Amino acid sequence: MRKLFSIHISTLLFAPSLLIAPFLMVPNTHASGIDTAWYNICFPDGAVTRYTLNLTGDIGSSFNKSGVELPSKFSWNDGKTYKIVCACIPGQSWDQTYYSTFYKGNNGPTTGHAPGWEKANEYIDVRTFVAIWNQNTGVTSMHEVPFRNVSNYTSEGVCPNTELNQFGRSRIRQTITSGGTGRMDLYIRKPFVGRTTFSIPDFYTMFANNEPHQNGPAIATIGISVDITAPQSCEINAGQSISIPFNDIPQRNFVAAGKGVMPAGVVPQSKTLSLKCSNMDAYANLDMRFIGTADPNSTTDGFSTDNKDIAIAIEGPNGRLTPTTGKLPLQLDANQNGSVTIKTYPFSSTGLAPALGKYSSIVTVRLDFR
Repeated sequence: MRKLFSIHISTLLFAPSLLIAPFLMVPNTHASGIDTAWYNICFPDGAVTRYTLNLTGDIGSSFNKSGVELPSKFSWNDGKTYKIVCACIPGQSWDQTYYSTFYKGNNGPTTGHAPGWEKANEYIDVRTFVAIWNQNTGVTSMHEVPFRNVSNYTSEGVCPNTELNQFGRSRIRQTITSGGTGRMDLYIRKPFVGRTTFSIPDFYTMFANNEPHQNGPAIATIGISVDITAPQSCEINAGQSISIPFNDIPQRNFVAAGKGVMPAGVVPQSKTLSLKCSNMDAYANLDMRFIGTADPNSTTDGFSTDNKDIAIAIEGPNGRLTPTTGKLPLQLDANQNGSVTIKTYPFSSTGLAPALGKYSSIVTVRLDFR
């Protein structure tokens, strides 16, 4: 039984709120029919509109520090128009449309370091603003997410007495751009080495209505993919992926070893990981972590493999490392170089006989400032 253990080297590094009044959320209804007794709420006219934002930027070393805010680091203006259809009572005026926007479709509190800030990953919080048209002023204005019942002050006229559904409701159709223009502030939760990225498919969601505190289904969702680069960077083993093969081990040895134990005949493999860094302080202190899926039967000291009965251990000077959170401290020298040595080997995850054949695991190395 032979195993190839791959360590993927990467410098990708992966953020009390206001009380919020409850909303009445109306189940989705196909817009073309709007077969509902509800009124003064809006639906997507067909599929929900989706915006996808790809945001890329750099930050200077003086900003890559805990507690730093970077206002308006990103902005966007998609320019896309889309249609919504709003249920109404014939003869009543539709004087304005209210918009509400929540992170991830949830009108609960934000999750970042302070109200209004949303945690993106362990390094970054974001604060987002979305533009809504204001007919009274003739301009769009930015509103901090989450927001509720922001009016466009735009009359859509009187609800017609046509296209009535079984409940006597009609509809008003609108063509809008709401959701496609905005900006984003960044907050550095903790400094990072090289790059940090995050992708959130449903980052914020928009709703529309003509009556406060009542929302229909989402009319638009906005997804983001963000890539931020800092000048402080490190290369591990000249940027190459590292494969660590183990020797063949009889199936019976895993059974004899028992759960959590390295089988007889395993030859643990030692590997030195060499760092060459740039734009760092001499003698900077770093932590190296190993990011991977924890073995379900050994969550604190084993990495899972594609064989459910075998896990992989990575050891430092003080024993096995916990996946993702376990750290190996290191200090760079005067030339911004450093190294750590690890030992790795397979062990029995379950104490049961594993399936015959090759098995593998993938682990990513991550560096953090200490």
